Amino acid sequence: MNAWVFIAPVALILCIAIILASRLPRKLWELCAAFLVLGLVGYAFQGSPGLKAAPQAEPMRDNAAAAQLIEMRAQMAATFAGSKRWTILADSFARQGNYKLAMAVTGQGLKQQPKNADLWAAQGVYAMLANNGRIGAPSALAFTKAREFNSNLAAPDYFEGLNALVDGRLLDALRKWDAALKLAPKDSAWAAVVRHQRASLVGSVQRSLNAAPHSE
Repeated sequence: MNAWVFIAPVALILCIAIILASRLPRKLWELCAAFLVLGLVGYAFQGSPGLKAAPQAEPMRDNAAAAQLIEMRAQMAATFAGSKRWTILADSFARQGNYKLAMAVTGQGLKQQPKNADLWAAQGVYAMLANNGRIGAPSALAFTKAREFNSNLAAPDYFEGLNALVDGRLLDALRKWDAALKLAPKDSAWAAVVRHQRASLVGSVQRSLNAAPHSE
């Protein structure tokens, strides 16, 4: 059953891509949730997903999903005018899958603006994408810095929620998304997307659990 250690995260990442697309028919949402539930059930017998023996993650190759994550981060930016000279170029590199170069660009920006929370958030997203959608030490540090310099920035909570979802910690994911939504400005476009993602995830998982055959 060791194969579930690799299958479950892959299934979850695919579900994230579907959730972010937000334009697919309900049947595809439900199918995704069904695979997610099956993956989690199998993976539950395997122990912790953070095993030291796990292979190093490859950079995220789904450019469409990555582009939507990058766009979400840009929409959440609080001081876009102060960071856009760096993030516009960095985002363009990241959309092409060149996350290391994107991190180098924002790294230069942080040398000039070390307390710019938006640059730290961007750095965290690029590092996360470079780690196949998972939060590692570099992205964790970047999100911590972003939160330190702007406690009202929603990006850290949102992306930590995505990481929790990939880990199979659905309740933690929902709590993180709720925390992000509490920081959303009134009539925020990105907040509407997050609410839709949250509701779709909850509804799809609930329908799949209800439809799953119960063992005697």
